[in-house]
Amino acid sequence: MRRHVQGTTAGADRPAGGRWGIIDALPSSAAATVAIKNGWTPVGADGNWHVNCLAIADGWVLAVEARYPISLGLDHGAGLCRTVAQQLRLR
Repeated sequence: MRRHVQGTTAGADRPAGGRWGIIDALPSSAAATVAIKNGWTPVGADGNWHVNCLAIADGWVLAVEARYPISLGLDHGAGLCRTVAQQLRLR
C-alpha cells in the first residue's frame, strides 16, 4: 500500500511529488494509516489539468477526479481534493 508517499505539488514533475490532496484534510493520526495515490497530467489538447486523488482506509474509500484550466496550477487541484475530504469529515 502507498502509505509512505512523499513530496508536494511543487515536485509534481518528479515521481515522488504525490503527497497532497485528500491526505491533507486528515488528522495526522488518521493520515498515518491511509494509503493514497494521486495522478496529475496537464493535457495540452484540451488545456486542462486532469487530476485524480485516491485515499483508502479501513472502512472507507474516497476518489476525487477533476479537470480545470492549466493556468490555475496543480495546487488548485490539490485544494479541490482536500476540500472534498474536509466536507466529508473523514477520520
